[in-house]
Amino acid sequence: MWQLRYSCAGIAIRPEGRGRGCGAGACTAFDVSRGLTWTRRDRPFPSLAPFHQMLAVIETAYHLRLLAALGRVVPGDADGITCYAPAVARPAPA
Repeated sequence: MWQLRYSCAGIAIRPEGRGRGCGAGACTAFDVSRGLTWTRRDRPFPSLAPFHQMLAVIETAYHLRLLAALGRVVPGDADGITCYAPAVARPAPA
């Protein structure tokens, strides 16, 4: 799961944002999927068959939902598209 966090953070720092209707610093499951490698052979997303690309996006979406439940990313909605941004780190209690 560390790759997913790293990928989302890497995409999310782009000031123009990613995805249709998403604000700056947000990315969609599709954006994150494109930034990961897949299968044990580390195949890039574009090299996957369309059906497997769909499965990759669905898997990524569910991992992002888990990260949202853990408070590591913050989901948002723009025109029916769910966008995720890294959660702001909070200082540890003293």
